[in-house]
Amino acid sequence: MAALRVLVIDDSLTIRGMIEHLVQRDHVSRVVGMAADGRGARAMIEDLAPNVITLDLDMPGLDGFSLLGELRGRPHAPVVVVSSATRCGSAASREVLDRGAAAWFDKAHVMSDADGFIRLLHRMAARKSRRSLFNGMAGGADFRQAMRGPSSAIIASHPA
Repeated sequence: MAALRVLVIDDSLTIRGMIEHLVQRDHVSRVVGMAADGRGARAMIEDLAPNVITLDLDMPGLDGFSLLGELRGRPHAPVVVVSSATRCGSAASREVLDRGAAAWFDKAHVMSDADGFIRLLHRMAARKSRRSLFNGMAGGADFRQAMRGPSSAIIASHPA
């Protein structure tokens, strides 16, 4: 597996620490930066050149939904939303994909499915672009369902 360069954006110090621990446990990967909200992450996204970004939705200041809106149309690493609001079938899980996130992961399963979480980050980091990964594949809910992980992750099936 290629090395991950992860930018973690979450207002919870505990979650930031958990994600950092899991990434470091991977041995070839590292957290290149951490921010407690979208405002703090803006410059880091460009300056640190992560190859994947984890993003919480519910944060003070600039929240995850707003940051996704700001990133839309600008080049950036794939964003994996890590939130308790993103559960299979939730409105938030559909909305983050519509707003340009590459995937989502249920925050409640980060530790219990740590290997799946790290595999998802690697998969997203390896993507050259959503268009090339999904070129020629069927889109829509059926494909999203097929790409879902154990119950905690889903990958966007359409280009943003």
